[in-house]
Amino acid sequence: LTSPRTKRYAFNAGLGCFLLFLILTTSVLAYGAFYFTYVPDTSYATPIYFDYASPAPVATGEGGLSLPGVMMPRAHVDLPGRSGHYLSYDHAYSVIVELQLPSSTHNRDLGNFMVGVELRTEDHRILHKSSRPGILRYESTLVRSAKSLLWAAPYVVGLAEEEQTLRIPIMEGVHDSYDEPVHHAIVTLSSDRVWTYGASLHLIARLTGLRYLMYYWSVPTALAFISAFAFWCLLCTALAWHVGSTWW
Repeated sequence: LTSPRTKRYAFNAGLGCFLLFLILTTSVLAYGAFYFTYVPDTSYATPIYFDYASPAPVATGEGGLSLPGVMMPRAHVDLPGRSGHYLSYDHAYSVIVELQLPSSTHNRDLGNFMVGVELRTEDHRILHKSSRPGILRYESTLVRSAKSLLWAAPYVVGLAEEEQTLRIPIMEGVHDSYDEPVHHAIVTLSSDRVWTYGASLHLIARLTGLRYLMYYWSVPTALAFISAFAFWCLLCTALAWHVGSTWW
């Protein structure tokens, strides 16, 4: 057990286990760093606070003439970012507005309304602009009565509310620009008669290619990348060990 040959085998085995552990740890850390650098945040949500006290007047035509008596609740939404970088430049985003609306007779009688979003630069120039209609889902008197009876207890104790949540896709395939990045969004409703409990703006990244695999197939992709990285590290280490052992 104390022969030089046995000691050498034990030393080589211990060194090999240490190098294997070091290579696996380095492979995992390298893939983690690559993942967080290469794959962006896939979704971002921020609350929208509409200004009902001083809504903006509706403008029509190229001259921007205002329509008296028609007002649009308006909200300024800042986007997240560091050093002027808000969205990733190399893939598309979908813009969605989510509204929590009371299931009231007032909102049902209002019918269709429009939700508009403008994506602007820091100096307020419009980069992308679109609007989509929204409406409460229809419920007959029988369905509303049955639902009220079924949910009577949760409604009374405050565990549920009589509301509907609308997710309205506003834009698809929005790309940000390096020269003119998106800084903030302006969200408007077509009428101040729309009653809302709350609202939020969602930016959903549409990943493609390798980013799609790394995010939606994270475990198989991670195993493949870590195994490939570890294999090449082991190969280089084995070659270096072989060359070094011939000189040792």
